[in-house]
Amino acid sequence: MKRLFCVMSFLLSFIALAFAGNGIPNVQGTWSVNGEGTWGDIRVFDRGTQTITSYIDSDGYEVITQYSYAGTITDASGAVLLNDNYTLTRENLGGGIKVTSRNIILTSSTIRYNITIQDDNLMTAKRTGTTSGRVVDADYTFNRTSSGGGSGGGGCAVSTLSPMFLLLLAPLLLKRK
Repeated sequence: MKRLFCVMSFLLSFIALAFAGNGIPNVQGTWSVNGEGTWGDIRVFDRGTQTITSYIDSDGYEVITQYSYAGTITDASGAVLLNDNYTLTRENLGGGIKVTSRNIILTSSTIRYNITIQDDNLMTAKRTGTTSGRVVDADYTFNRTSSGGGSGGGGCAVSTLSPMFLLLLAPLLLKRK
């Protein structure tokens, strides 16, 4: 019976360690981008791909270290107005953006994205600012196309020691006495 208790305590501790996260889906990976709004006084559509690079910090939160985008802005008739291609590096992102909620703000000198993480495969955003000297006001959806090989979604960070893990480990340590 004592051995069964020890095994069960160990299994519960391992499960807690593996699945106790911050509950925020990870954003690392590649996303298809679909946007619609205005660029100056022109109705525009923005289609492309964004790639987000990140790591899981020691506190279990994801830190975005690079954001890149490549896409095309067209008018209502489908005429290409701009091929948009840029990268925000860790330096551009102020050393990295820690994702501590489902709302992320990405900024550069001329653009601001207010991003909301809906789930593991969908984010929405509001883009404001200026591009090529014109005011931008657009709404976006981002659909995941790949996870980019990072840690799993749902805020799961196996390498992070969760406080829940310590609580579940306590019965095992007390039983050994």
